[in-house]
Amino acid sequence: MKNKLLLFILSCFLSLSLKAQLFSHHNVASQLSQPKETAVADIDGDGNLDIVVPEFSSSTITVLYGTGDISNYTKVTYPLVNPSLNIDEKPWAVVVMDIDGDSNKDIIYSNYANSGSTTDGVYWIQNTGNRNFGSSQLIRLFPRCRHISKANLDADPEDELIVAGDNDGINNLQALNLTQTGGYSSSVLTSVNGTYKRPLHVSHGDLNGDGNLDFVVSAFGNNAVFEGFIVRLAPNYASNFSLSDPFNNLTSGPRQTDLMDFDEDGDLDVVSVDYYGGKSSIVAYQITPSPFASAFYFQLFETNNSRGIVSVTAGDFDNDGVGDFIVADIVTDRILFYENTATDNVPAASINFNPFVNISTSVIDPTWVISEDLDADGDLDVIVSNNNGGTANQGFISVLENNAATLSTDEIEVERISTITSDTDVTILGMPSTVTNGSLYDINGRLVRKGILNTQHNHFSIDGLQPGIYILKLSTLNTSFKIVKQ
Repeated sequence: MKNKLLLFILSCFLSLSLKAQLFSHHNVASQLSQPKETAVADIDGDGNLDIVVPEFSSSTITVLYGTGDISNYTKVTYPLVNPSLNIDEKPWAVVVMDIDGDSNKDIIYSNYANSGSTTDGVYWIQNTGNRNFGSSQLIRLFPRCRHISKANLDADPEDELIVAGDNDGINNLQALNLTQTGGYSSSVLTSVNGTYKRPLHVSHGDLNGDGNLDFVVSAFGNNAVFEGFIVRLAPNYASNFSLSDPFNNLTSGPRQTDLMDFDEDGDLDVVSVDYYGGKSSIVAYQITPSPFASAFYFQLFETNNSRGIVSVTAGDFDNDGVGDFIVADIVTDRILFYENTATDNVPAASINFNPFVNISTSVIDPTWVISEDLDADGDLDVIVSNNNGGTANQGFISVLENNAATLSTDEIEVERISTITSDTDVTILGMPSTVTNGSLYDINGRLVRKGILNTQHNHFSIDGLQPGIYILKLSTLNTSFKIVKQ
């Protein structure tokens, strides 16, 4: 029994270790001033993805231009110059889209100076080509303008902007239909006041399968009321929105949500991170697609702790076919990976997320995480904004390079391999089908024997060799095994 328990603990440790090895940490930009909600796009059209970083305390936006090497970016900083403003701008969130129809991707940002309707709002800087941007231009004033995102809400090919104002007043959640001059032709969504105050973040997706986007809103609340809720979007977004039932379980200050099909039933689900009063929680919900009834969600997962979980990004990070999520912990300076153990058609009540794995220890005050396949290798990498205590020019951006594609054909397969050594041969159990031969080296690194290996012929001869320690290397695997011949 003790041996079985030891093997179980060892297998869990090996699994967690391999998950931690999924990611390689790169600090790709430094001397940033409180980087906030980043975005990823190919700004200069060179085929490499770039990272757009709003610097909250320096009135600048930095673009990290991709070079084809995920660990190396060219940093260019753009001051937000606006002659009509007498104070510095405070960019919080950014999106990238071509506003003026010149095929260059412009940068739109929210100004969260907390100055009411004086300067807070949505602005843009025009991409004039060759990595050059013009002066800051106002799109619309918007009190306590916090989060912005883009989504296609109607039948035309252009995206609209979704704007969340972190305030208690009316009309603090709106959609802007932009024109090519940077103006807007409509600004309608729904008032989020009363119980649903201070929207901080908006995720969107078709939750009920009617072909229209719906919104999941993190409403931080006021007077100890903290609730998230769904805005159900009707086909005519300019005049018809309706609030569905709130997430009544979100009672500790929801900061952000993300959408993913966690239970593999074909419908989007929600993961929310909540942080208030020094404590945080993570809650995952299964959404009942249609109709949104009084009990439209099923709680898939919840953890409550004293850590500071402030941001989440969802995706299939380990390439096993089911959705996982990664969170930023601003209190313990960690990026945590929660692996989903679900398989196709598993009942929602049976879904399990493994205990978190710390995938980075080189972050300081991480405030924002997003995921994107930065190097086009088929797996999701993670971009982290590091606030570094809010110290001016001391923030930085980290990229956690995902090596899941390599692990799926190398380290993960190695974990399954075991060897049995006799006087005459070595038997390799759990050998991958990609292996075709093996090479045996002595303790001094000299090649002493080669042999054919495959899943049908998994014995490697050591007959006639002197007793001692040898190293067996298998083709296609970047690892080796110690062999002791008695």
